[in-house]
Amino acid sequence: MPAIGKREWYEVGPILFGVGCLTSVDLTPFKIYCMEFCKYHQAIRHVKKHGHVLTNPTSGVLYTNPAENQANKLKDSMRKFWTDFGMTPVARTRIQVDDKPKVDPVETFLIEGKKIKKIKG
Repeated sequence: MPAIGKREWYEVGPILFGVGCLTSVDLTPFKIYCMEFCKYHQAIRHVKKHGHVLTNPTSGVLYTNPAENQANKLKDSMRKFWTDFGMTPVARTRIQVDDKPKVDPVETFLIEGKKIKKIKG
């Protein structure tokens, strides 16, 4: 994953985990979000470098930079993740989380399962 995605992973992930909005079963969707975040910033860099409007070198016709369209699509995609993970003020009002640190039930189940196997085995 590019550096900007890793930075998002390590900055936002612990915050979401701490408030109970991210568990071990959410890692794949969160990874996809971080990859979308990378692509979005790549598209924005392209627009900054080449401009919002490009000119067809053959016909001289102006057209919207495709990277701008891509950035807008990625922003919409990320907005869905923001909502799912409670990453906006409005989304947080819809999510109920405990103030206490969460124990991941899947992780607990897997750990307990390993203990049982060791005792039996």
